[in-house]
Amino acid sequence: LDPRFADSLFVAGHPHIRFYAGMPLVDADGHLLGVLGVLDTAPRPEGLSPVQLRALETLAEQVVTQLRLRREISRREIAQERLALALDSTEDGLWDWNVATGDVWFSDQWQRILGLTPGEMPPRIEAWQKRVHPDDLPELKAALHEHLGGLREMFEREHRLRTKDGRWRWVLSRGKVVAWSDDGRPLRALGTHRDIEARKRREAERLFAFRLNDALRSVNDAHRRMEIATGLLREQLDVAHAGFGEIDEARQLLVVQRDSHDARFPSVTGSWPLAVFGPDLIREIRA
Repeated sequence: LDPRFADSLFVAGHPHIRFYAGMPLVDADGHLLGVLGVLDTAPRPEGLSPVQLRALETLAEQVVTQLRLRREISRREIAQERLALALDSTEDGLWDWNVATGDVWFSDQWQRILGLTPGEMPPRIEAWQKRVHPDDLPELKAALHEHLGGLREMFEREHRLRTKDGRWRWVLSRGKVVAWSDDGRPLRALGTHRDIEARKRREAERLFAFRLNDALRSVNDAHRRMEIATGLLREQLDVAHAGFGEIDEARQLLVVQRDSHDARFPSVTGSWPLAVFGPDLIREIRA
């Protein structure tokens, strides 16, 4: 009986331990994590056999590995929770593209920007590209190709995406390849989408005001000024008609004095009974 442990509670009393062997649990950095021990109530003056000792060492190594994996899983869970919190608190949408397979993960916010419910967007790169405005797609593909080919450090482009209700919405798309194959092929890219619709609208309004002021500066004829203004307005709003008129309350007519229209539609200049437009529209015009 080892005199160092003779007075131990578990040696002097139940279960009357008479043998103990321990193997320290040490991580890769040399930090002591604990001890793996085996106990017996029968004396073993010869100790453990070489085979038993090796088995204890192997088991200790497995315990250290499991502890390391648990800590890694815990760190990842914490990181994922922090990422989820960050995504919930930002206005940017996140995308994660497997370049090799074409699969794309879109965050909930990415989908909400387009009026989609989370999970509604098909997780494929083709589904993304189908939503890009046709006028923006060639330059978008070119910029992406340059980045994937290593010509640009990052991918960044402003472009329009089709929303769930069919309208176009401006976004700023940024991304970067984060994993490459040994032979230099892109494997995975991460990026964000930021809703810039409000900024683009303000820019368009400022440009329209500048163009209108510039176009009318040297025009004195009132009718010509209205003609120019309605033309620019139709172009700005991207509509078939834009006109200028007034309500003749005495005769209950809407008199359209000037309009601008594309070639597919006739002019609507002239006098129109208010009843044609309905009370709601007339109420809005009067307001």
